[in-house]
Amino acid sequence: MSTNTFFIQSGSIFFISGALLPSQSISTSIDDDTPGSPVSGNITTTILSSVFQPETQAVSTLQLDPDDLGSFVLSGSSPSASFYMSSSGKMGFGTKNPKTSFDIKTDDFKIRSRDGSKEFLIDDKGRFKTRKFRKSNEVRVDEGTVDLELTGSELVMSYSPGTFELPLKAQVGDIMGTIRWEDESFAASNLGASATPIQIQGKIVASSPEGVAGQIIFQIAPPEDLSEGPIETLRLGHLNTHITGGLNVSGLITADRLNVTQITSSIVSSSILFSSGSNIFGDASTDTHTFKGNITASGGISASGTITANAFVGDGSGLTNAPSTFSNLTASGNISASGTITANAFVGDGSGLTNAPSTFSNLTASGNISSSGQFIIGRTGSFTKIIINSDLSGASESPFLISIPDTNGQNQKLQVNHQGTLRFGALDTLPTAITGGLVYSASSFYMGLP
Repeated sequence: MSTNTFFIQSGSIFFISGALLPSQSISTSIDDDTPGSPVSGNITTTILSSVFQPETQAVSTLQLDPDDLGSFVLSGSSPSASFYMSSSGKMGFGTKNPKTSFDIKTDDFKIRSRDGSKEFLIDDKGRFKTRKFRKSNEVRVDEGTVDLELTGSELVMSYSPGTFELPLKAQVGDIMGTIRWEDESFAASNLGASATPIQIQGKIVASSPEGVAGQIIFQIAPPEDLSEGPIETLRLGHLNTHITGGLNVSGLITADRLNVTQITSSIVSSSILFSSGSNIFGDASTDTHTFKGNITASGGISASGTITANAFVGDGSGLTNAPSTFSNLTASGNISASGTITANAFVGDGSGLTNAPSTFSNLTASGNISSSGQFIIGRTGSFTKIIINSDLSGASESPFLISIPDTNGQNQKLQVNHQGTLRFGALDTLPTAITGGLVYSASSFYMGLP
C-alpha cells in the first residue's frame, strides 16, 4: 500500500492519498545530419518530463486565498466542502464569501446527538424539524412492555432576567418567547411593527418560588390599519380563553355554562339557560321574539305591553293583578271566575252556562229576558214578592203564570193563570179606597171612583 503524500507548492499545502504521480510526459525528436558525424541519418531522442499538478489529486488543501492573501482556505476534494477564514474576521462553510460572522452555505443542515437518536434538521426545502426516536426493535404498548414517551421532540424557548450562569426567576409581565412572521421587504428598522402581520408570545402572569404560570397571546395586524402592527386577538390562559373580536364556528359549540352580554341568532333549535341573575332579550321595545313550541315558567310572567294568545289554559288560581275589565273577550272553551264577572252585555242564548246564580241584586235589560223555570223578582228577607212561571208543563208547578203574595210571602193577593183568569186574594181589612183602584174583600169588590 502506497504511503500518503504531503506536497507544498506555491505556498499551498496539498494532502494526497498515495504517491504523487506526474500528470504528463513529453517526447522530443532531433534530426542529426551534421557533416562529419560518425552517425549518419536521423536520430530520435525521447526525453521524459513529469509535470506535477497536486490540486488534481489532492483530497484536502490548506492554502492562502490567492485573491485575498489575508484569508485562509481549508478545503476537501470538492469546493463545497471547505472552511474559509476571511481577513474580515468572518468564517464560512461551503463558501468563500461569508455574509455573516459565521455563514454555512449548504442545501440541508443537520445536528445529531452522539447516539443518533435525537436531531434537528433544516432540509433542502427550508423546513425546520426536530426529530427523536426510541431505540427499540419491538414496541408492544398494548402489553405494557414499553413506557410511553412523555415529551417527544421538543422546542424550548428560555428566558431569564439574569445570566446563563446565574439565571433569575422570570417576573410577572415578562415575555418568555416570541414567534414572529416578518415581511423583509420593509426596512430593517421597521421589522418590529408594520412588517409583522402575525406573532405569538408567551407571557408570565404569576411567579413565585414554587413556579411560574403564563399565557399564550396570539396577535394579528388589523387589515384596516396596517401601520399599527399586530394586536391581541386571542389569549389562552389556565381555564380561560379570551377572544378580541368575533368567533365564527361552522360546527358545534359544547359548553357546560354560557355567560354572555348579548346573543344574536337566527334560529335556536334547542337550548337550556342557567343564570343566577336576570336575562335580557333584545335592547329595544320594537324587538320581536318568536318562540315555536311551549313556554313553561316556574315563576311569574309579566309584560308591560299586551300578551296575545289563542288560548289561556288553567284555572287562573295563580293570577294576580289581572284587569277586571276587558274590551273584548272571546273564548272557544270555558271561562270561570271565583269572583265577579262584570260586563255591559252578555250576548248569546246562555245554553252553555252552568252554576249561574238564581238571584241577581240588580238586573237591567233593554231586550228580552227569558227563563225555562220560575222567574222570581224581588225578595224581602226570605219572602218572595213576584213569581213568574214560564213553563206550566210540570205537574208540581203552580197553575198561575204570575203570583203576587203579601208582604209575608204567604197569602196570594193577585194571581193570573195561563187562560187569562184574574184571581184576587181576600183582604183582612178594608183598605182606603184608591181612585181607579179595584179591591176584593169579604166576597165583595170595591172600586175607588175618581
